[in-house]
Amino acid sequence: MNKKPTIQAHAFALCVPVAPTDSKSFHTQIARARSAHPDFIEWRRDAWPAITLSEQADCLTAFQADGLIFTHRAEAEGGAHPTSLDIRLKAIDAAVQSGACAYIDLEAATPPDVLADVRTALRHRRTGLILSYHDFHATPASNDLRQKLAQMAEQEPDIIKIAVTARSPKDVARAAGVVAAFSETTAQPVIFVMMGAAGTIVRVAPECFGGSLTFAALSAAETTAPGQLSPAALMALRRQLQL
Repeated sequence: MNKKPTIQAHAFALCVPVAPTDSKSFHTQIARARSAHPDFIEWRRDAWPAITLSEQADCLTAFQADGLIFTHRAEAEGGAHPTSLDIRLKAIDAAVQSGACAYIDLEAATPPDVLADVRTALRHRRTGLILSYHDFHATPASNDLRQKLAQMAEQEPDIIKIAVTARSPKDVARAAGVVAAFSETTAQPVIFVMMGAAGTIVRVAPECFGGSLTFAALSAAETTAPGQLSPAALMALRRQLQL
């Protein structure tokens, strides 16, 4: 098996998320995602609630040569369907045991004892943990952001992901200042996302604001979070900015 790619601090990486709802769309979306030559592909497993663990295992074999981020998102943080934590954890455990995943993305709101168990299982399989926090309504106050980042770092994830909603350029400037300063104090890479049109600059150039990996959608109809650009549009903007 090829060595799994890793997310590096302050270094740009492109991830294309896919959210298939059945086997046919799974294979179609994976092929389209690969055509963009991303560093990572994120499988949003929550979009396909009817899949069995056996079907999931078959699908995971398609990722043996990819940088796979496996995400079974809770509905409260943007998941496509209501699913119990127990069901999500069974899917996550099966994904980890497959050996196909570079990273598992799990919410910071996960109960601490559950998070500790998942973290232990991941380390046995040499799979990274992305600990994520989302605010789909606003950009929290600067002190709240600092506190959230510090709390997440204490959980010892491999990657910290923070995604908030930008309503104005002031939101961007304020959050970017907090994240950039925090990223200089930790060895843990930060995925920094500002959702919405105002946050586009952070999606295009995350490494300029303390972040690293960014997400680009297959199409406008297939976004998994507000404000995602297509890979082509995102890379064109990066070329214009000479990044």
